[in-house]
Amino acid sequence: MEFRRDGREVSPARIKRKEGIVGYKFDEFYIPENMLPGLLRWIEDGVMPGDFLRAVLENDFMEAVARADHINAVNLKAYMGYLHWEAPPGCYGSPAAVVAWRDRKKKERGL
Repeated sequence: MEFRRDGREVSPARIKRKEGIVGYKFDEFYIPENMLPGLLRWIEDGVMPGDFLRAVLENDFMEAVARADHINAVNLKAYMGYLHWEAPPGCYGSPAAVVAWRDRKKKERGL
């Protein structure tokens, strides 16, 4: 196990396609495997995710809860842990940050 700045225990399993890792766990919460491709496409390429994940990225808790299925609803803490501790700065936090990340990644891809 690894520990973060706040002393919380975090699983060494992380969402990183290049290393073949396919999951992320934060405390007893986890990001479901079916959500990983969308999260990775967002971070790596700026491909806009579905409504639930977009709400999470935009820090819109009410919308995220409203759009979550029963599994994602109880695992929101894992998304927050991943975004705070692992995700690149700027790829989440507000609607404006999400649009800016999308535009930045489009430009990097030459689109």
